Amino acid sequence: MKTKTTFKSLLAIIGLLLSFNLQAQDVPSITIHVENAGSLSSFIAESKKYQIINLTLTGNLNGIDIRYIREMAGRDYIGNATNGKLTILNLADANIISGGGAYYHSGNNFSSTSNNSFGEFAFYNCTRLTSVILPNSLILIETAAFQGCTGLTSVIIPDSVTSIGSSAFQGCTGLTSVIIPNSVTSIGSSAFQSCTKLTAIKIPKNITSIEATAFRGCTGLKEFIVLGENANYSTIDGVLFNKDRTTLIAYPNAKATTYTIPNSVTSIGAAAFQRCTGLISIIIPVSVTSIGAFSFPSAFQDCTGLTEIHCKNPTPPKIASYEFSVTIKQLANLYVPKGSYSTYWLAVGWGDFVNIIEEDATAINTISKDKIAINTIANGIAIATKETTLISIVNISGQKVYQSTINGNAEILLNKGVYIVKVNNESQKIIIQ
Repeated sequence: MKTKTTFKSLLAIIGLLLSFNLQAQDVPSITIHVENAGSLSSFIAESKKYQIINLTLTGNLNGIDIRYIREMAGRDYIGNATNGKLTILNLADANIISGGGAYYHSGNNFSSTSNNSFGEFAFYNCTRLTSVILPNSLILIETAAFQGCTGLTSVIIPDSVTSIGSSAFQGCTGLTSVIIPNSVTSIGSSAFQSCTKLTAIKIPKNITSIEATAFRGCTGLKEFIVLGENANYSTIDGVLFNKDRTTLIAYPNAKATTYTIPNSVTSIGAAAFQRCTGLISIIIPVSVTSIGAFSFPSAFQDCTGLTEIHCKNPTPPKIASYEFSVTIKQLANLYVPKGSYSTYWLAVGWGDFVNIIEEDATAINTISKDKIAINTIANGIAIATKETTLISIVNISGQKVYQSTINGNAEILLNKGVYIVKVNNESQKIIIQ
């Protein structure tokens, strides 16, 4: 009898589980038009509020509606978790308007809606959201609007938004790509901080302001791309500069481990190399006279792998005392021009380095191995390139002994001696014995 009862109970449980599964599969995509702002809740039965997965809203939405959507997406008014399952949200034909009261409260902060603005902390920590289409009428994305939305993989920003606020998408670790429309003119501090799956950032033509920390901690980022005729920004090999390339603004976190700064650069901006943990060696040309903005964050903050700094200017570039961490100053080698040891030893920010080493102007440069390989052979060198590349070679006296474009593999015969191989803005010393 007990066996039969147990078997029946098991069947009942299986039936219940199947029923729940069928209910989950049968949840439809929902479209609701909200003519009167603040009335969204009247269109959804309380029993269905936490079952909706895919929601399209049109019409007018205010603070009380955003609060309701937050609850559907897994977070309540004070940030506690709810049973909401909303993952896909389409607001393309909705309007955000002021009124309705606050939708989020933390400490002394009460967040409420403004006309055509996706307010601060609107979907803060709504980790269930995976896809969001923002309203076509939107102008501003405010502070921390999507911060901590770790499940977010896709967001469509309309070509009406002019500003992306501080920390707007900070910590959106699932975001694999983002299209910043041409209408955007400014990107705030930490706007995309720690978006670790972003591999490329396209800077649209009308951008006039990018805060220094906008892309810090984007550990998968390999390149910046400047679109159109942008009057303020440019790139060289994926590195972001100002228009005339005199200021290095941002080096992608996942780029090559060695880097030679172009000779056009006179200053390195605040947070330019921040959290580039894979950067091992950097060559700073004679043209650079200042590094950082003399305020936090520093240009080389958290560059934990940096072991070689080659500074080519006999006059130490101006830096703050905290520009390089204590660990870097203790462990890294600082290479300086011959005859400038005492100058660097006395200089603020440089004199704290334990290992200051003088070198000749032609010594120890490194060409990135991403696109070219150089190896010495008997009576010369072997070069292998992945694309058409201009190669120049000079002897130790600075006389050019070879120049040609190479695509593929080539062997170049050279007499015994010391040479400098130059590729674009990088160079490497070789010895033929």
